[in-house]
Amino acid sequence: TYGAKYGLVNLTSNAAIIAYINCFDKLGLDATVLKSIDKTKPATLRFDSSTAWKFVKELDVDVPVNRSYEEKEETAYSDSSKNTKKTNIFKAVHHVKEYHWEVEVNWSISLYSGTSIEDKKVIKSRAYKTPLITQSNKGMGFKTLPPCDLSLSWLLQQIDTLNLNSQFKVDTEDAETKTPRRNSAVKNALDFTAQLRGWCQNIERSFFGHLVQILGSHNPALPKPHTFTMGQIRGITKQYSLFNP
Repeated sequence: TYGAKYGLVNLTSNAAIIAYINCFDKLGLDATVLKSIDKTKPATLRFDSSTAWKFVKELDVDVPVNRSYEEKEETAYSDSSKNTKKTNIFKAVHHVKEYHWEVEVNWSISLYSGTSIEDKKVIKSRAYKTPLITQSNKGMGFKTLPPCDLSLSWLLQQIDTLNLNSQFKVDTEDAETKTPRRNSAVKNALDFTAQLRGWCQNIERSFFGHLVQILGSHNPALPKPHTFTMGQIRGITKQYSLFNP
């Protein structure tokens, strides 16, 4: 029956909302923060990030080249039995300058109401430093990446922040409710899901993309794999992952 289908929509939507809340809890949006939000104003979740390069030292490195030459020396004595021969092998090296940097990465997740961005409350943050070696004396300096914002207004309307209950329900009496799928409640739920996905993708493109660029500039004169890899950045289950809250 249609009644059972509406019930299924309500059940699955509430399950999704609870899943969202559990995920946000890991990012600092816990019960205490939820209860402190003024629901009379639009609420926005913001992701900020920045990177800073600090010059450490300059080194001259000798890099072996796959070229060599031999120089033979022969010493003759009156007693030919004492004659000696010596071969010296000289290997070519290439002198390369290395520039060592300390790169600091910072990110934070904050919450603000209305347009009061200056009053935002940071609910989760992390700073990480890693060494980097280049063959150029020009670092990337300090860079602040564009913030990524996500409106939480719809989500907050669906939950009882005091009891932490999800209360999504399709209004079957609404004239615009045509079917369990074609109604404003489900449309708004899907819109929020798309916005959440877009927020995550924006962080992926901006923040992680910038980190890929930084790690790609690691270029020591002698092969030396960087100990800090994209696997560590993206592996959120690893203890020392950069983006592990």
